[in-house]
Amino acid sequence: MLRSIRLFCARKASQGAHTTLQGPPWPKDLGTLWPLDSSFGLEPSRGVKKQATEIRTGDVLDYDGRLLQVVRREYTQGTGRQLGNVQLQLRDMRLGTKRHDRRRSYDMLEVAELEHQTLQYLYSEESKVFFMDPDTFQQVTLARENFGESGRYLQEGMTVQVHYFNGEAISGELPTQIEATVEEAGTYTRGNTAGSDYKSVRISGGITVQAPPYVEAGQKIIINTTNGSFVRRSER
Repeated sequence: MLRSIRLFCARKASQGAHTTLQGPPWPKDLGTLWPLDSSFGLEPSRGVKKQATEIRTGDVLDYDGRLLQVVRREYTQGTGRQLGNVQLQLRDMRLGTKRHDRRRSYDMLEVAELEHQTLQYLYSEESKVFFMDPDTFQQVTLARENFGESGRYLQEGMTVQVHYFNGEAISGELPTQIEATVEEAGTYTRGNTAGSDYKSVRISGGITVQAPPYVEAGQKIIINTTNGSFVRRSER
């Protein structure tokens, strides 16, 4: 009986030696894992690759996991056989620090894919700002610096766009134009300075704006939040 079992096993082993396995060979070291590349359809989601000349102000670049927002962009035209280059002023969206970068026009950069959510501004505490989802009433907290210079124009009840990366709230964006009430208007003096066609007015939050001489205290004006400039007098 024992001899019959041994002969049966030997025949099976001989048949298996001629079997061809389909697919890639297994790694010799079974303690290692196969890389999850695109051939398996398991590649992690990545951002969009763009040439440096296609980068625009406001884009968020993914530098090996560091999210850097383009605060300023300038293109320098090349001369002769030299190609132009792109000068970028970048702000780290988590740390708030700034840095400069210069890229050749054909360099490829990765623009992070962000998710967006509309939230309502509630209040501020020191350097923190608090928002609420008007549908779920869930609160979200962000550092004021994550709004850049426009954060000073936040007003109670204002609707803003909050941007998320991999589920993490990393920055906020105000409407490009907002309405503000003039609390105090300075005196206009003709020919005072090079900007003599404007005068200083103070809006809520103690912010000073340059406005035309016809703007008076108590009136509502429209402000551009990206540069703090006067747009027009509100019709309301």
